[in-house]
Amino acid sequence: MKYFWIPGREPPPLEPHSEAKHELFRAYLNAYLNRLTLRPEQDSLRLTIVDGFCGGGSYRGADGNITIGSPMILLQEIAAAEAALNAQRRKDFKIDADFYFIDACREHCAFLREEILKSPFASLLDNKIRIIVGAFKDVYENISREITSRRGKHRCLLFLDQYGYSDAPLSIIRDVLKSVHGSEVILTFAVDALINYISDTDRFEKAVRPVELTRENIVELKRLWESSESSSRYVVQNALFKHIKRVTDAPYSSPFFVRSQSSKRSYWLVHLSKHHTARDVMGEIHWRIQNSSLHYGREGLISLGFDGAFQEPALPFEFDVDAKRRSIERILFEAPRQIYSAAESSEGSIRYEDFYANVCSYTPATRSMIDDALNIIRTEGDIKVVSLDGSLRRGSKFDWNDRLMRPDRPGLFTIWNPLHRAP
Repeated sequence: MKYFWIPGREPPPLEPHSEAKHELFRAYLNAYLNRLTLRPEQDSLRLTIVDGFCGGGSYRGADGNITIGSPMILLQEIAAAEAALNAQRRKDFKIDADFYFIDACREHCAFLREEILKSPFASLLDNKIRIIVGAFKDVYENISREITSRRGKHRCLLFLDQYGYSDAPLSIIRDVLKSVHGSEVILTFAVDALINYISDTDRFEKAVRPVELTRENIVELKRLWESSESSSRYVVQNALFKHIKRVTDAPYSSPFFVRSQSSKRSYWLVHLSKHHTARDVMGEIHWRIQNSSLHYGREGLISLGFDGAFQEPALPFEFDVDAKRRSIERILFEAPRQIYSAAESSEGSIRYEDFYANVCSYTPATRSMIDDALNIIRTEGDIKVVSLDGSLRRGSKFDWNDRLMRPDRPGLFTIWNPLHRAP
């Protein structure tokens, strides 16, 4: 459903799928701030947060009580993180955060202003907190100029909770990741809506232009969708996810799958970044909120998220102990082949960071799980790991600059030993 806020009236009811989305926003921001403030000598963090489709800032919960929306969640998490850091450290810590709350509806912005004026953040309005009336795609360029003109190192998080799939063009996301230092995007993408109405017509091609699908792309997606296979929807989702990743030029990405109980349609919260740490933090969040996380497919599409039809995890991949075991087992089988193939085209080895970038968007495994699997593979003699100084890597921790390569001599009992291959 589309939410509406009118000043002086009650806020709209909060649906379960939106509640799950807010849980992910809160959990990710909390983990993100923890990771960026680890150094004990650090005394500040500069951060810009953009909520591109902010709404009015509050909802009516299922119990009838008022609950907060994404703008207030973002403000609260920043304040709580700063307070926690100052309670733990001798030296004062400052999170210097600028907030841009954007909505095309004037009434929504007016409602949000009233919510903030009633909150502990009222003094920040029109200074560190800016509420902007306008379509995100129309106001982004001015905001981008303001962000990039600031001196010093800073980071930027964009929450783009669009209703469809065209209000936040992929060209803007590509520009964000390219031009704004340390930027990350969490994008709502109405994947089911796009698939359900796909057609090779001029009208549809025009509608998906912000997604940068060409007529050739559309024809191929339509062919996949119209196949008789029961898994055709997941095949199309897989193709779309790869398209978004490629077009945005985001090395690290993962989609969080969300299904509305009322509409029965699925959408994604796609996390896009250019840094491996960001992706790993998001991966850990998927495992932490187990009862909201689902996975379709094997090494292809990841659909990680919330399905309002189920109170408990209901799909085969449930982010539990068994799921972790199966993830590591699959890596044990697949990683050597991928390492050998990549090494053949890059002078006999591949950097661990490059290998991680190649696989992390297509597996629910976190870095620690991949490390565990690679340690087993190394112990069995299926790969060799060489440190930057040319020595063999010792210990269980890998460095991003380590080189992964085929062993000089494969293990005797490994399936990768040529003696065990079928003629």
